[in-house]
Amino acid sequence: MIGGFNPLHEWWKMKSYTKWYHYFWAMPLIAIGLAVAWVVLTIFDTVYGFIDSFKK
Repeated sequence: MIGGFNPLHEWWKMKSYTKWYHYFWAMPLIAIGLAVAWVVLTIFDTVYGFIDSFKK
């Protein structure tokens, strides 16, 4: 490398990376967030379709 700079050199020693066991509580939160977004969009689409059926 030019000047010996390699940002990925010994990346596993960096303290800023998330520990592997943190994913056990992060993944359910992400799944819950996606489920809530899916329910909200489904309800919105159903209500919008119901209102739109009266316009025709």
